Amino acid sequence: MRVLALTWEFPPVITGGLGMACYGMVKALLKQGIEVDLIMPAKEAVYFQMRKVEDADDPPAVFTDPGKRTSQTFASAREFRRLVGSPVSVYYITGKRPGLKHKFVDIQQSSPFDCLFEVLSDQDYLFRQVRDYTETAVDIGSNLDFDVIHAHDWLTYPAGMVLKKLTGRPLVAHMHATEFDRAGGAGDGRIHNVEYIGMEYADKVIAVSRYTANIITEKYCIG
Repeated sequence: MRVLALTWEFPPVITGGLGMACYGMVKALLKQGIEVDLIMPAKEAVYFQMRKVEDADDPPAVFTDPGKRTSQTFASAREFRRLVGSPVSVYYITGKRPGLKHKFVDIQQSSPFDCLFEVLSDQDYLFRQVRDYTETAVDIGSNLDFDVIHAHDWLTYPAGMVLKKLTGRPLVAHMHATEFDRAGGAGDGRIHNVEYIGMEYADKVIAVSRYTANIITEKYCIG
């Protein structure tokens, strides 16, 4: 079995608990003999192909650019960080990339993709980052062979949804923290929309804790 993991961070590139949580899950899956292909924001078109338990500590990278299609195992955290950049700069891509709109042409007419495309069209910095990641993840993921999509938190839900639609593979939406948790209140309605439609469109939803599960049930009426 092979899992396509979509995440915003992975050690040593971490800004909070998400990266370490993903690391622990990837390592546990590898111990069970389950293969993992991981896509995270990076400076180049690359995904991380993990087949052995030790790969979680030194992720082998596969470059998808035709001129760089090679596999390379990073011998140190320093080399890994060089490729993916810092938790801030890694996400910043200048200029508008219109390609994503074309990918939605056949699917945006039906809800929930209407709402998703509207959010991804927002020009706020954070949503531009999510749009760039979604486009890259869809470009890479649609050419990979996998059995299930595991999307970690709302930032990766759009990519997971599009890949589910394009490949027919089941989507697992993993909620590590809701917008209610991060904002300490109502929060950003756009993020709530993505969280809701991502979980609603997913085949399975995993909550990081019973507390988070209760929020999902009470606030989003899912479960």
